[in-house]
Amino acid sequence: MNKDLLKVLIVDDEYLIRELLKKKVDWKSIECEITSEASCASEVFDILEETPIDLIITDINMPKTDGLEMSKLILESYPKMKIMILTGYDKFEYAKSGIEMGIADYILKPIQKDKIEESVLNVKKVIEQERIKELEYCFVKEKLQENLPYLQEKFFMELLHNDLVREEIEEKVKFLQLKFNMDLKFQVAVIELELGIDKKLSEENRLITLLSVKNLIDDYYKEVDGIYTIFDSKQRITICHNSNESGNLLEECNDFLEVIKANCKSNVSIGIGSPKSSINHIKESYKEALLSIRYKTILGNNTVICYKDLDIISNESTVLSPIEEEEIEQLQFLIKTGLKENAIEYLDSIFRKIVQKGDFENKLFIEHIRVQVTRIVSMLLYMISSMNIKVDSIIDDEDNYFKMVTDIKTIPGAKEILDTLITKIVDYINSVQKHMVNDYIKDVEEYIKDNIGNYGLTLKKVAANFYLNPSYLSRIFKQKIGISFKEYVNKIRIEKAVEYVRNTDMKVYEIGEKIGIPDANYFSAIFKKHVGMSITSYKKMIHK
Repeated sequence: MNKDLLKVLIVDDEYLIRELLKKKVDWKSIECEITSEASCASEVFDILEETPIDLIITDINMPKTDGLEMSKLILESYPKMKIMILTGYDKFEYAKSGIEMGIADYILKPIQKDKIEESVLNVKKVIEQERIKELEYCFVKEKLQENLPYLQEKFFMELLHNDLVREEIEEKVKFLQLKFNMDLKFQVAVIELELGIDKKLSEENRLITLLSVKNLIDDYYKEVDGIYTIFDSKQRITICHNSNESGNLLEECNDFLEVIKANCKSNVSIGIGSPKSSINHIKESYKEALLSIRYKTILGNNTVICYKDLDIISNESTVLSPIEEEEIEQLQFLIKTGLKENAIEYLDSIFRKIVQKGDFENKLFIEHIRVQVTRIVSMLLYMISSMNIKVDSIIDDEDNYFKMVTDIKTIPGAKEILDTLITKIVDYINSVQKHMVNDYIKDVEEYIKDNIGNYGLTLKKVAANFYLNPSYLSRIFKQKIGISFKEYVNKIRIEKAVEYVRNTDMKVYEIGEKIGIPDANYFSAIFKKHVGMSITSYKKMIHK
């Protein structure tokens, strides 16, 4: 804790009152020093421009500008300044109105030594706490700059996978110093490399190759604002494009394709989503880019595939009407909620529509069936990835699964592939959900114990760390643990405090800071409530 003396300025138009204040209190005993004094407001502002001051003690009755008016002017220029007002009974109610503008405290005349010391110590405590917070803020800000690239990548993952409102996105863009132009369109391209086609690569060499390709793309765009590259959850290179300074994204991706093929022994597939007018729709462009890549099973490897060029979004085809987005969304909803029979029944209705409207005599009919099944499989695999479920937990070989789709020759065969996939996904989701609540609570308990020294350890902050609704966390926490979140945190803090009391010679305020309760008075009250005796009594008991 900072032990520097608190710098005090005394303001009163009467010299004798100023002298009385200086001599009435042993200022050094309460770690303060009178560094300046003034008789009017103009002198105060001259002093503040030249001398650092922590606390101003001023009389309410002053010539020209009274104490409250002067305080208002001071706080406008020095909002962190602490001010105490001296007042008589006749001005008491007037002085109290100053609390609303930020006056730290007021003291009734006649001046009493104990009252002044008590008030100054209270203000001093507030100042020290604010200084600690400021130091913590500076430390966090420094760490933020160090971790900015990581935080930016984490934000992009959140942006590509979650539904965020525009205001929240713009706030994070500003906070993370991203150079986006919100008036331009946003577009995503995804590059998927199939490395080691000649021989199996070690994990180290595979990662080195991926990083070298990403660095190549980063170098290409290094002079351009608004374009960022990241690795997504499947280690695909993802380009988030928001610039009119570079060329056409399709042309650039064709160039990337040729360079990668020339420098890496790998198959390359690049999917490009359609441009979106708003950043909160960039997730859709990413989904379209992923969906486009899946058509490599039909169009072959080493291709750049644009979502806008796919037949699935064209209503002009008379061979087969495309499955509507709403139909796939409803299918995903039924699967997410674990309604397996309903999902399979709904899939049956989709295929009945295909049978009723399909042109069976057209030789492209079965190819379009494969396209539609590829689309559904892609969307379902994307869905489970967005739920943080590993695809290989559902299917053993994702690429082989898509090869099965290319071998479809009948509608029953197509439906069997989808029925099997839906069954596997629903069964897995249902099994995971049984253990999810217990796992969450266990992780929350560990998090509380690991962060017990943080006095900002609140329900809201812990819930945000686990992406949970605070009300939901509060309810299930009490159900599983048997006590409320706050009671549990206090219980862990006091258990930790007891350890410090028993095993160290730390002072009360030091223990309080260690367990996240910097207010020594509040810590003492909580300790007595849980242990049944004061800290002093407890120390005497254990040292008998």
